[in-house]
Amino acid sequence: MKNKQILTEGSIVKALASIAVPMFIMMFTAICFSWLDAWYIAKLGDAELTAIDISFPLITFSSSVIYGGLGTGVSAAIAAYSSSDKHAHTATGLRLGMWLAFFISVLITLVVIFAGRPILAQQLIDHPEIIELSYTYCFWYFLPFPIMGVGAVIASAMRGTGNAVRPMVYSLISMVLNAVLTPLFCYESSGAWYSSLFLDMGIKGAALSTVAAYSLMTLLLVLDFFHERQGLKKCTSKIQNDEKQEIFKRIISTSCIAALVPACTNFTIGISQAILANLSPATLDAYSLSKRYEQFLIMLAIPVCAANMIIISANLGRDNYSRIKESFILSFKVLLTINLVLGLFMFFKSELWFQSFTQNNEIFTEGSEYFKYAILHVIFIPLCIMINFAFQGLSTPARPLPFTLGSVFIFQGAACYFLVQHFQNSKEFYLTLGIGTFLAFSFCFLLFFKDLKSMHIKKAGALKPQP
Repeated sequence: MKNKQILTEGSIVKALASIAVPMFIMMFTAICFSWLDAWYIAKLGDAELTAIDISFPLITFSSSVIYGGLGTGVSAAIAAYSSSDKHAHTATGLRLGMWLAFFISVLITLVVIFAGRPILAQQLIDHPEIIELSYTYCFWYFLPFPIMGVGAVIASAMRGTGNAVRPMVYSLISMVLNAVLTPLFCYESSGAWYSSLFLDMGIKGAALSTVAAYSLMTLLLVLDFFHERQGLKKCTSKIQNDEKQEIFKRIISTSCIAALVPACTNFTIGISQAILANLSPATLDAYSLSKRYEQFLIMLAIPVCAANMIIISANLGRDNYSRIKESFILSFKVLLTINLVLGLFMFFKSELWFQSFTQNNEIFTEGSEYFKYAILHVIFIPLCIMINFAFQGLSTPARPLPFTLGSVFIFQGAACYFLVQHFQNSKEFYLTLGIGTFLAFSFCFLLFFKDLKSMHIKKAGALKPQP
C-alpha cells in the first residue's frame, strides 16, 4: 500500500503510526540531546545556565515561526495535494515554502544580531555579564538560521507526503554529531594527548555545535530534494498564476495560524520570566527549567499532532468524516495517557529533573511549586496544541484562536503581571495558568466536534437528491 493510501484507507492505527512513530523517535532523541546540551552548558557555571534560560523564549519563539508555523503550513498543503496526485501543486508548494523559510529566517537573524541585546536585557536587569553570555549564544545560533529553516521545511514536506522515516534518520545523525561536538567545542582540555581536540569556546561552542549538526541535516535533505527522493518533487510542469497564488495563500494562512499561538506563548513566557525575575534569580531559573520540561512534553506530542493533522487534511477532500473523527479520538487518547503519566511524575518527583542542572535548593522548591499548582497546564497544553493542529487539518485554523490566545494573554500574561505584583509570590499565578489552559482545551474540544458534525450534515444535505 502506498504512503498516500495509508492516510485514507485501512487501519487508522497504522496510518497514525506510519507518520507519528518515526517522528516520535526523532523527537524523543531530540529531547535527550537537548537535555544533554543544556546539561553541558549548566556544567560551565550558574551564569551560563541563567544565560541559556534567558535565551530560551527567543529561540523557541523563532522555532515556532519556522518549524511550528511554516513547516506545518507546507506539510498540510503538500498532504492535501499529494493525496490528490497534484504533482505540480505539490512541487510548487515545496518551492514556495523553501523561499519563505529562507526569507523569514533572514529577517529573524537580522533582528537578533542588531537588537538581540536589548531584547534579552528585558528579562534580567543589572546583570550585563549574563546578558552578554546569552547574546553570544544567540548570535552564533541565529547566524546560520536560514540554512536550518530551509531544512525544516523540506523535512515537513517529506512528512506531508507520508515519508517520515528519512527525516528521522537524518535527525538522529545530526543529534549524535551535536552530542559529540558540544563538549569538544565548549570545554578546555584536561591535558591529555587529545588536548588539541578541545577548543574551549564556552557557551559560543555550544551554539556552534548545534549549528554544525543541523546544517548537516539540511545538506542531506537538500540532496534528497535535488534527486527527487522520498516523495519530493521539483517543478516539472507549470501551473497558472492564480493557482500558484492560491497555493501561496494556503501556506501563508495555515502557517500564520499555526505559528500564532506558540509564538504568542513564547512571547508571554519571556514577559513572565522578566516579572518572575523580580522575585529572585532562582525563581527565573526554576520557571525556565519548568518550561523546558513542558517544551519536551510538547515535542513528544508534536508527532501525534502532525500525523493527526495530515490524516485529517488527506481525508477532508474525500469527505471521509468518520475517519477524521476516528483519527482525532485515537490521537487524544494517546496524548492524554502520555501527559498524565509524565505530568504526575513531575508532580511527585520534580526534584529529579532540576537536580540534573543545578544543586540550588531554592530552585528545587520553586520548581516543585510550579508542577503542583500548574499541573493542569502541564497536562493539557499539549492537548490544546493537538486541537489546533486538528483545526488546521480541517482548513479552519482560526476557529480555536479566541480560546487559545485568550488563555495565553489573560491567564499567562496579564495574570502573571497582576498576581505576582499583588501577592509577591508565584503560587497564584501557577494555579491560574492551569485553570486557563484547561478551560481553553475544554472549549476547543467541544468546538472541534461541533464543526465536524456541521461539515458532515452540510455534505449529506448537498448529496441528498432534490425532489
